[in-house]
Amino acid sequence: MPVEVDDKIDHIIHCASITTSKVMISRPVDVIRTSLNGTENLLELAKEKQVRSMVYVSSMEMYGALNLQNDQMVTEEMTGYLNPLALRSNYPESKRMCENMCVAYGTQYEVPVKIARLAQTFGAGVLPGENRVFAQFARSAMKGSDIVLHTEGKSEGNYCYTADAVRALLTILVKGENMQAYNVVNEKSHITIADMAKFVAEKIAEKPIEVVFDIPKENKFGYASDTKNASGRHQIDGTWMATGNRSGRILSKTDCEYEKQKCLKIFFILVGEDSHFYKRQATNLS
Repeated sequence: MPVEVDDKIDHIIHCASITTSKVMISRPVDVIRTSLNGTENLLELAKEKQVRSMVYVSSMEMYGALNLQNDQMVTEEMTGYLNPLALRSNYPESKRMCENMCVAYGTQYEVPVKIARLAQTFGAGVLPGENRVFAQFARSAMKGSDIVLHTEGKSEGNYCYTADAVRALLTILVKGENMQAYNVVNEKSHITIADMAKFVAEKIAEKPIEVVFDIPKENKFGYASDTKNASGRHQIDGTWMATGNRSGRILSKTDCEYEKQKCLKIFFILVGEDSHFYKRQATNLS
């Protein structure tokens, strides 16, 4: 259903998505509907309110399986293979479609929308029921129980601290180029799932624990196939749009100055696993 807001809206950050792997297997239609319908509704809202800027939060999963050589980096111009007949493809395929929808609205209706391809984020505010691998590993370390992997753990990715991810999103919102995509990652945190599990077991857990592989024949947990993600190469005002650029410098606060003298409103859209939308407004974000 359309999103109705009476107040003036200056900016939109569209974060609504179902990201729980098991739901992608058990309720794939809900995943697709949430992505496509939610994004259309927010783009329509942006068009109606004539917002200054909008950011659609996409995912590194949209790249699919890439045939990379050695330490080759993943840039925004690349696309890999996704099997449209694989059930688990509902999430990355819908992300690709939503990105194209952003480009379509930008072209046909001049909606000033940008795309942020977000790596996995971690940091303060992670919910107790969080099921991403870093949270699973942390719980195992705290409980002193073995870390159980249900894949070979070969997937490579970058993990981005929450505050850095927010800073990058605001930078893209204010200074990004319309209808362009930006990777939001940290090259220095590049690691495989198996290596992360080993690191937690050997360096962080206070009690001796092990990494155990329990790989089912079918992907009943809904985990993504083995992939490799790395930093983007697009720049904003000379700054690489990763949370740490090639020299490791974190985006400075001045890169996302937010017109502190004005009271702006950003419209956030959150989504739960039941696919219901929740609205929250924030003001004076400076």
